[in-house]
Amino acid sequence: MIKKNISFIISILILIGLNAGCGKKGQPFALVDRIIASPTSLDYKLENDILTIKWSYLIPINNPKNLLKCKQFQVFQAKKNILKNKCKICPIKFKPIGSVPGRIFEYSFKIKKGFKYYYKIMALSDDNIKSEFSNILEFEYKK
Repeated sequence: MIKKNISFIISILILIGLNAGCGKKGQPFALVDRIIASPTSLDYKLENDILTIKWSYLIPINNPKNLLKCKQFQVFQAKKNILKNKCKICPIKFKPIGSVPGRIFEYSFKIKKGFKYYYKIMALSDDNIKSEFSNILEFEYKK
């Protein structure tokens, strides 16, 4: 009796597995990766402990159809204490510090002396598709 029940359950599971599918099939289509351009040419200006990071955002002339519009830029920062951190091969740990709308190409904030700072920017689309990171901007702000 138990063998019949086990056989029956296994048969049902096999039938369910064989009939599982993704539903009605349509015409095949090529997947198109949606992309967003990356920010470039990071630069900075420092006045009275206020750092302003600026960047460029260029859209290719042949604007491909799969290129998405930039909704916002996200700014990432890493910093190392100049006196305490002498490690040359330690990884740089970036953290997001802010964002600006996609039509603004700069970000300002206050920084402290005694650190080596690293910055990079990422563009985001309306669908939160992320660009590659920009180049990394680095500088020391000594006491």
